[in-house]
Amino acid sequence: MFTKTIITSILDSIQKFSDRNAFCIDNIFYTYKQFAENISKIRIAVKNIPFF
Repeated sequence: MFTKTIITSILDSIQKFSDRNAFCIDNIFYTYKQFAENISKIRIAVKNIPFF
């Protein structure tokens, strides 16, 4: 349910509207492209966390 309703919608928006604003935080606008780039950075950082 979460994947279908949330993740799929976000991925569609990233693909279709990469240059459009996705968020405004403290009067700074961020595009879907910037959002996707930061998601990717987070994925890489989490993937590289050593687990003991």
